[in-house]
Amino acid sequence: MLVVSFSEGLGNQMFQYALYSAIRARRGDVKAELSFFEDYEAGEDRPPRSYALGCFPAVKPDFASKEELASLEDISGDFLSQARRKLFGQRGHIRAESYPTRFEPDIFEAEGVILRGFWQNPMYFEGIEESLRRDFTFAPLEDGENLELLARIESSESAALHIRRGDYLKHEEVFGGVCTRDYYEKAADIVSSKAGAPLKWFVFTDEPEWAKENIKIEAVTVADINSGENSWKDMLLMSRCRHIICANSSFSWWAAWLARDAKAIVAPAYGPRRRPIPYSERVAGWNYID
Repeated sequence: MLVVSFSEGLGNQMFQYALYSAIRARRGDVKAELSFFEDYEAGEDRPPRSYALGCFPAVKPDFASKEELASLEDISGDFLSQARRKLFGQRGHIRAESYPTRFEPDIFEAEGVILRGFWQNPMYFEGIEESLRRDFTFAPLEDGENLELLARIESSESAALHIRRGDYLKHEEVFGGVCTRDYYEKAADIVSSKAGAPLKWFVFTDEPEWAKENIKIEAVTVADINSGENSWKDMLLMSRCRHIICANSSFSWWAAWLARDAKAIVAPAYGPRRRPIPYSERVAGWNYID
């Protein structure tokens, strides 16, 4: 049996669930676990985190029991297990992702380990894309503000622009840094060249006040009605736009991947720790900017 550990924010959990689903499709013996959230403490540069996949009614992972996790973690307290650990040491039970975004096909053949990592590579879920899209069908919007915003998006030549700041500013060495003004200008030029009508821009960001002060484009709306447990609604809204400019963020990556009717999608050509994304791992039809 394999166990996939879910951690961090919604976008990362979606990649982890995608790996979980791919393993389940290939061999069946896979479960999930949530211990990351039991020990997590939010702080000044650590945003609140919780299990977030409940926004997709069809996503219902099979979670490992405490007994199953204990058997993998080799912490059983029975006499024979204690004696074996004294003689031979504790069995390895964690398989960590070796490098961000790099495809590691051998994990599908692993046995008896907990898989910990982000697995941000679409090659992991090749062949199950349609079932994954069905699983990642959002719960319907019900509140008036979001329904009004959705109507504006769907009735216009809408372009989503995602800006991720927050912890990216303090941990640039890990996340790869905030996308630059030059990146967004090039991305906007690509989107404008593909638009069939005047664009209406919708900015989604974790710092809306900064966006209101710094994004000087005509016909722009800074979406600032969703946060915390409602952040998934921003992903839904972004996915309904006709053009999408991604940040170097798994959140906007998934919004773009779920956008079936988008005319233009622009994304950074690098991932975590500024690792360049090889051409073989890029999504067909997207525009990548270095």
